[in-house]
Amino acid sequence: TNLVLEKGFEVVMDPRAHCLTDVPTTVREYIPQQDRWSKSFFREMLWSLSALRSHSKYMTYDLTMQAVLPFMLLGGLGVTVYLALSGGGWSTIGLYVMTIFAVGFLRSLFPFFARRNIGMGRRFSQLLFMGYGVIHVTVLIPVRLRALWGLFISGSTGWGTRQT
Repeated sequence: TNLVLEKGFEVVMDPRAHCLTDVPTTVREYIPQQDRWSKSFFREMLWSLSALRSHSKYMTYDLTMQAVLPFMLLGGLGVTVYLALSGGGWSTIGLYVMTIFAVGFLRSLFPFFARRNIGMGRRFSQLLFMGYGVIHVTVLIPVRLRALWGLFISGSTGWGTRQT
């Protein structure tokens, strides 16, 4: 999409379009997939930044959130652990987890308001996005940091898609 936008073409969403993907069924398959997707995200983000003027306001917001949110969650987790160990106890950790669920819930409501279409959220699975924040903190942030390290710091060019 970014390459098409870079060439000056317009990109539109077609709600009738469908795509198939191999969905990991185990954590052992899920982590390498997320590692590849994270590397791709960081690489694509560089192109996306140069094409922000071509994106909708929501795409600009979403790109910003995807780039910043993991580090905010990690910082928040660090502060939470510090406060919990400094006398805040389990209630501090509980507040952090509840905040993650609340942010996930608010983000899951976006389709209702952005598209003015209540039907987009007709599935209960939309609300399961609330739990995604916990997965994000415990699994995806470490994977994303490893991908960032691999791409920009260590200079690794491997994507984990081929056995060598």
